[in-house]
Amino acid sequence: MMKKFLVVCVFLMISLAGFSQDAWKGFWGPVNKGLNPGEKLSLGTSTWLFRPTAAISAVSLNYNKDLKQIETAAFSKAGVGISYTHFKTLPDGTLYDNFAINGLVLLTTSTGEKVPVNLAVTVSALQFVNMGVGYDFGVKTVFGLIGIVYKFN
Repeated sequence: MMKKFLVVCVFLMISLAGFSQDAWKGFWGPVNKGLNPGEKLSLGTSTWLFRPTAAISAVSLNYNKDLKQIETAAFSKAGVGISYTHFKTLPDGTLYDNFAINGLVLLTTSTGEKVPVNLAVTVSALQFVNMGVGYDFGVKTVFGLIGIVYKFN
């Protein structure tokens, strides 16, 4: 089941990359320095761009089936990923990101016998606030995630 899910995700990412070449423009450089003023004006008042992202979970919410309650863990996950970020153009011509959808690969900070790799999909707003859900492959559970994200703009 998980292999099918991963294969579908890979095909979705490949097709998304193929249909949205303009959204990848300037991926490795700063948005406001990587695009000249004419390119910024051609983007209009708002645009979506892919950006590299780093995230740290402030609080991870895990449901404990045995105790039938939600457990919290502070600063238990950190990782990197790709964000699909919405930028709006300010009156001075600079681009400002106001919200984004992030795909993250997170590693747990605790060392254990289980595989500490997690996949998460989050939504970020107000530049740094990050909320979403993820899947922990080590304990095979879904978790909630609240934290901070830094998009390399």
